[in-house]
Amino acid sequence: MKTAVHLIQAKASDLEITYKIFCTSLKPYLEKLWDWDEVHQRKIHKKKFKPSKTNLIEFEEQIVGFMVLSEKDKEFYIENLLID
Repeated sequence: MKTAVHLIQAKASDLEITYKIFCTSLKPYLEKLWDWDEVHQRKIHKKKFKPSKTNLIEFEEQIVGFMVLSEKDKEFYIENLLID
């Protein structure tokens, strides 16, 4: 059986799922460096979230992560890649 991974263009309504993935992926590490301030983290995530640059990663019909990709001077940069 083949398993497929798909990239899905994010929409504004995907803010919450990307925040959940961010928390699951990075909160344990960030808590060790700094105190976790939920209000502050949500504010930063909302400010940085750009649906036009974000792709959700779907695996076996579940959203398992997201990737933020930017383009500059004919080059692509992965700004963020998080897997839940």
